[in-house]
Amino acid sequence: GFYTDIFSVAYASAAILTPLGGYLADKVGVGVVQGIATMASSVSFFFLASESSLNVQVIGMVFYGIGRLFVFGMFFANIGKRFGYANYGTLAGFGLLLSAIISLLQYPLIALTVGGYDLAVNISCGMALILTTPYCIWLG
Repeated sequence: GFYTDIFSVAYASAAILTPLGGYLADKVGVGVVQGIATMASSVSFFFLASESSLNVQVIGMVFYGIGRLFVFGMFFANIGKRFGYANYGTLAGFGLLLSAIISLLQYPLIALTVGGYDLAVNISCGMALILTTPYCIWLG
């Protein structure tokens, strides 16, 4: 539908901000940008949990696209910063493997959402991301 198309465009268009993420990481640090990215993703879940119109939820879609883009950009930057580049591919691959395994949680969450628990799922996901704030501070 219409809003699915908007999400696809917003998600793909976030790539335009890639240079901004790199610039900010250089200026203020990977941890700060990781925190911004995580909070942008978190905010997206709260927008999607709101009872507001779908037009307002588009804002949540934009926050999600930007946050997700920056999270992965900072993930790769942090690996290089913390561990160097001797085993960069192995470490990045291992991190992505862990991400893929954890992303299997999406299937029960989708089932809960379809079952009518969309508000609880979105708020829980937003809160889970907020709980990662100490990690972002540690990265700084």
